[in-house]
Amino acid sequence: MKKFFVTLAVFVMLVIAGSAFAGPIDWMADKLGYVPETQLVAAQAETAKAVAAAKEAAVAADHAATSAKSATTYGIILTAFLGGLAIFRKKIAKKILAEKPAKAEPKEV
Repeated sequence: MKKFFVTLAVFVMLVIAGSAFAGPIDWMADKLGYVPETQLVAAQAETAKAVAAAKEAAVAADHAATSAKSATTYGIILTAFLGGLAIFRKKIAKKILAEKPAKAEPKEV
């Protein structure tokens, strides 16, 4: 009976000592590179989500860059055209007025 109580007392002391040193044991395991499987699985799932989001963002950025490039090209062409019109506006105005038919004056009867 004495062996049973001694064994029980040693077991209780080991449980108490183990829980008391759980923090340093976890710290040491962390320093050695141990990662619990649940944390590893959660990190892999989060990484997969981040990779998918990054791919979508890259595709959206490519579309935006293409749109901006074409809009810039059209803007440059339109600005050059309108600028050319502004430079020659007097010539254009004289040409339009010269082609415009003269108003018919009413004849007196």
